[in-house]
Amino acid sequence: MANLSQDQIAKIQKVQSDRYAEMAKVRSEMFAKRAELQALFREPTLDQPKIAAKQKEIAALQAQMQEKALAARTAVAEVLTPEQRAQLPAFGPGMGPGFGPGRGMGYGPRMGFGPEMGFGPRW
Repeated sequence: MANLSQDQIAKIQKVQSDRYAEMAKVRSEMFAKRAELQALFREPTLDQPKIAAKQKEIAALQAQMQEKALAARTAVAEVLTPEQRAQLPAFGPGMGPGFGPGRGMGYGPRMGFGPEMGFGPRW
């Protein structure tokens, strides 16, 4: 975004660095919970209530991350003037025009995991 004052840049950088620090804590906790969930699936006998409880813990952490992201986005928007906010993309990065990962694997010749792609039997 163009035409930011030095004060705006400093405030936005502060919001971003604070968010990064907060998210790092939640993210590391979420990775630990995911590892615990994977360990539960490797047990000889699956304990469905424990698995469900662990999944709920992970979902709560994901919701917390989304709330923090929304709070940071709102804080950045509050630093901007109405004219600058009007220039913001509506859906955030990756949702507008431009280059991206594309449509992915499709159907048709040489698409997928067939013998033509080096997988499966070769006759």
